[in-house]
This record gives sequence, C-alpha cells and structure tokens, in this order.
Amino acid sequence: MDNGNLGIGIPEIYSIDFRKNTKVSEINTQLIQQANVNFNVFPTPTNDVINLSYEGKEEMIFEIRLTDLQGNIVAVLAEKELLAPNKKKQFNLSSFENGVYLVQLISGNDIYSRKIIKQ
Repeated sequence: MDNGNLGIGIPEIYSIDFRKNTKVSEINTQLIQQANVNFNVFPTPTNDVINLSYEGKEEMIFEIRLTDLQGNIVAVLAEKELLAPNKKKQFNLSSFENGVYLVQLISGNDIYSRKIIKQ
C-alpha cells in the first residue's frame, strides 16, 4: 500500500489489511504498534486494582481516562503526565461499580484504548 497521499489531501498514517478476518482487538494492537506506543492493562477481569504499563520511543504528555462503553468519562486517572519508556502505574478501582470499562491513553489527537472488566 502506498504510504503517500490518499488522493484527497490527507496523508496516510496507518495501514491495515482488512481483506483478512481481523479482530477489532488485533486492529487496535496493530495501530498501537505502528504508533510506537506499547500500552497494556492487567489483570482483567479485576476486583480492585489494575496495573498500566506503557512506553513510547519518544517522551510525550498524556492523560489516562476510565470511560464506560458509551464513552462517558468515569474518571481521569492521570492528567498531563510525561510518557517515558518503561513507565508503570497502578490504580485502585474498588470504588467503581462492576462492569466493562475502557482505559484510554490520550496524547494530543491520539487515543489508545484497552477494555477491562471490573468484578
């Protein structure tokens, strides 16, 4: 696939072959790898504590949000922090209701998401 212009004045940033049977989680992982950011959340499911590990090839300012599946922000777990290689954080979710949430790492216009289950 040409990594140049898409013909409409917008440069192509990521390319994924949708002709294969690709799961959404695989697409998300491919996009994160192409963006040079590794972002993992574990364990899932969890009863109370989640661990976040993230690293990038370059330092950047980011925010970490917890959202419900409708996109409503439930909590801001970190705000205006510096992303550096091998950065790890831990958050206590014991006060949150059981359910499915998205943990989002946000930097500028880039949003990287991971699904977690709180039991």
